Amino acid sequence: MNKLVPRVQQAEENCLCLLHADMQKRAALKERTARSLVQKATSESKYMEQVRSAILQNCTAAKKKRLRLLEAEKAKAQARLLRIQKAAMNVCSQRETERKKLKEQRDNKLQRRQRAEYLKQRGSSRNSAHADYIKHAEFLSRKLARY
Repeated sequence: MNKLVPRVQQAEENCLCLLHADMQKRAALKERTARSLVQKATSESKYMEQVRSAILQNCTAAKKKRLRLLEAEKAKAQARLLRIQKAAMNVCSQRETERKKLKEQRDNKLQRRQRAEYLKQRGSSRNSAHADYIKHAEFLSRKLARY
């Protein structure tokens, strides 16, 4: 039995060593699995962050493009409005010029008419004075002829 006890103890020690080695192996496997999971989670987190960043960049680029388009459209609308205003001002200016021209023509026509009327009256008054002079001369001539 004496021989058996050291063998049993040796077997127990071997069993404990095997259990210890198995526990260490499992612990190492568990640690590797945990590390792998952490690394995978970190990698997924980085990927998700890159995706979010790319989406944000695309949104920002789309907003900038939309703003540029709106600004360009606004500039075109302002230019169109300015052209319309200039055209309206030109039309108003032309109408004003035409009104002035017509007024000048009316004034000139009126002045010519008034001048003609004046000259007619002036001439008729001279003619009437001349006619009165002739009538008076004829009267005097008849009066002399009677005597």
